Amino acid sequence: MASDSPPFSTAHKQRVRRTGSSPYACFYQLKGGKPPANKQKAEGRHQRVELLGTHLDLPAGVKAWAHDGLDAAVAALLAYQRRAGAIQVQHECANSDGSELWVPV
Repeated sequence: MASDSPPFSTAHKQRVRRTGSSPYACFYQLKGGKPPANKQKAEGRHQRVELLGTHLDLPAGVKAWAHDGLDAAVAALLAYQRRAGAIQVQHECANSDGSELWVPV
């Protein structure tokens, strides 16, 4: 997304730090720096449920969730942990827009 498009243009004018998260990066971090299995496959979804279960009280039926629900859950975990000092990782790409990527602690 271009950094001059809303809401980033407003954030830039107000000098607000732009942050984002990647579900893959979050699960990578929760797995101790190891790549998680493919989220499109049953093994990957099961692995993500197990990782989330070490940090959250998950509802009954969570094992039936699609990967989108698990991605949302890890984003909620991240938002909660950010207040307690989540790890901040700067983008390391040639075209960085100065935003930050956050992953759980």
